[in-house]
Amino acid sequence: MMAKRRPREQRLRENEAAMRRDQKLRRIDSPKRRNLPHLITVGGVISDDNERRKKQAAARVHQLKDDLGLTQEQLAQRLQVAHGTVGGYLSGFRKPNTFSCLLLAGLSKTAEDRDFFLTLANLKPDHRELIGLALGCKPS
Repeated sequence: MMAKRRPREQRLRENEAAMRRDQKLRRIDSPKRRNLPHLITVGGVISDDNERRKKQAAARVHQLKDDLGLTQEQLAQRLQVAHGTVGGYLSGFRKPNTFSCLLLAGLSKTAEDRDFFLTLANLKPDHRELIGLALGCKPS
């Protein structure tokens, strides 16, 4: 005995609903589509590691700028970037790239700040240690 087939209209509605659901899930799951940073789950709570690092870097760059008595334009010249880029660093909108992190580490007066910027540069541990020694940091 053959099973009774569903009407064609019902099958089409079910297929369309499944396609809409799949598209919605793809939109939510794709960080590139929605221009969202990658989120990390820590203890069941979603935290944004990249945003946290940007804010930490902003505080350190701002403190360094004040310690050196530099304007935003003067710091931009020392880092060899546009002053708008330094503005992005100071506001926490963008994180310094590897080259800027190395220059910031070189400008830093304290070993703690140098170590922070070397860590932020995402270097291999042995490279970070070698550059840190050259700048006068203790190996971490």
